[in-house]
Amino acid sequence: MVSGKLRDKMSLIPYGYFDDSKSIFKYAVIGDLHIGSKFFNSEVLDNFSEKVSEFEPDFILDGGDSVDGSASMHKGMWKHQNYIGFFPQLFAYSDIYPKFEAKTYRINGNHDLSFLKYEKIDVGKEIIKLRKDIIHMGDEMSDFFVNNTKIRICHPNSGDYRGPSSKKLNSIIDDYDDTTRPDILHISHYHQMLQSQHLDVWAFLNGTFQDSPAYGNFYELSDLGSWLIKFEQDESGKVVDLVSRFVCL
Repeated sequence: MVSGKLRDKMSLIPYGYFDDSKSIFKYAVIGDLHIGSKFFNSEVLDNFSEKVSEFEPDFILDGGDSVDGSASMHKGMWKHQNYIGFFPQLFAYSDIYPKFEAKTYRINGNHDLSFLKYEKIDVGKEIIKLRKDIIHMGDEMSDFFVNNTKIRICHPNSGDYRGPSSKKLNSIIDDYDDTTRPDILHISHYHQMLQSQHLDVWAFLNGTFQDSPAYGNFYELSDLGSWLIKFEQDESGKVVDLVSRFVCL
């Protein structure tokens, strides 16, 4: 589940896309690329990038783990990496991440944050020096506003790679009160896809671009790909209609 401690780290800066001349918006979700890993699947990313271009989203949300992280995270992790160390992974990400027409708004995931922990380098702050089309919103969680619609994107920092069930997703939503509950919730980290709706909140697990297996058998059920979302809002920001498509090979 998304812990209270993680929620406390939410960015206080109001990032968003504002256009009160329309009520229908489109966006793409990406995340868990793990560039630097030998298991990063470029074919899935290329296909997703093509579908994003055809979709013409207003913006893109990135749930983190852009890079595979410091080899100090796990014993023998370097054996599973084709780019070892911060700068090789950073430059590989800058070259590989698609140059979309729309801006990407991203957060750091736990693998990104491993470089901050072990090498005192912030992946997000370095990425935006190389890619002006990417906006870094902070670590692990941020809210993104589309007019009055609140979209929350988060990346839990835990060792449990078993994704929440629909029941657990509903429990996460129950844990929010009326002032903190988002209209749309996207959760990365688990490398699985899932969609649920509860208390007028649309909730998603975001999928991944990293093949399985990676470490042991954690990723046996990895769902390769991610989401394209089209939604309609009313004046209050409530989502009155939403159409989603999970794009994979």
